[in-house]
Formats: sequence, structure tokens, C-alpha cells
Amino acid sequence: MPIYVLLVGGDNTLRDTAARLIREATLKLVAVPDPDTALNALAGIRFDVLVGGAMADDATFERLLAAARMLQPGLQVIDARKIALAPSQRHAAVRHPVAPRLPALLA
Repeated sequence: MPIYVLLVGGDNTLRDTAARLIREATLKLVAVPDPDTALNALAGIRFDVLVGGAMADDATFERLLAAARMLQPGLQVIDARKIALAPSQRHAAVRHPVAPRLPALLA
């Protein structure tokens, strides 16, 4: 059974890389441009993982997460904004952007 991944945000690089990587795995990717579209998708499809890409701001992302967790309580969340920061801005243990690491993060 495939793992369904919802990718939210307008980050084209992340979306393209994730789609390429996920196409080769037993994962199904649904990429949406904004939180409203994401909530519509969450209301219709049972997702396993939500990946938050480029979002308008932290408050928008937090509202999306609260609504997503109400719709699907077991939903795993990956905040791509935090792990795709430049090396000087993130924890030293995280050295690569999220897109190439997405299959490992979902395992």
C-alpha cells in the first residue's frame, strides 16, 4: 500500500525534486500551492505525511497544521522550511536540503 504525501507550498525546486524522488518509491505525491487547497485535499484523501514547503508565514503554517491534525489526527508533519535553511542558520547536524532526503525522512 503506498504512502500518501501532501506537499504544501509554492517552492518549485522542492516540489520538482520531491516529485522526482517519490515517483521512484512506493509513495504517492499530491502537491498543492496553498493551505486552502491543502485542507480540501485533506478532507478528501487520507494522507500519511504532510510536508510544508514555502508558506506565507509561521501563523499560516500553524493554522494549517491545527486544521490538518483535526481532520487527520495521525498525520506526520515535516516542516521543510526548517530543514532547508542555509547551513549557518540551522542545526549543525542537518547539512542538506529536505528534497533529496525526503524518502529517508518518510521511512
